Amino acid sequence: MVSDDGAYGGSTGVSASNACRYALTTARDNRSVLMMPVFDGVNGTGSHATFSLDGLSAFVLTGYALPGISAASSLSGQRYCSGSDKCLYGYFTTEILPKGSVSGTATNYGVSAVALVG
Repeated sequence: MVSDDGAYGGSTGVSASNACRYALTTARDNRSVLMMPVFDGVNGTGSHATFSLDGLSAFVLTGYALPGISAASSLSGQRYCSGSDKCLYGYFTTEILPKGSVSGTATNYGVSAVALVG
């Protein structure tokens, strides 16, 4: 469960773990809709940074470029990053989440949660 008014810790470095590499490859290959956090603030720096979540956006990953792992866009076959740039390629869409997936109120970035009323 994600709380839209929470603060989430950051981690320094940009190397993708094996779990992250697997998740990126699987998401790209399956054209999965990912819930991308949209942050509206940061406190601190480095491993002591915390980010304030403003909402979630539905995103379909089509390619990426990170240190040690990259894949061209599955839509165009292009690689849009060069040199030491770090990128995620894809497009935004909308998504409806099951009841209880998101609590509170947040900016609408194309993700809605379903809940019964009454």
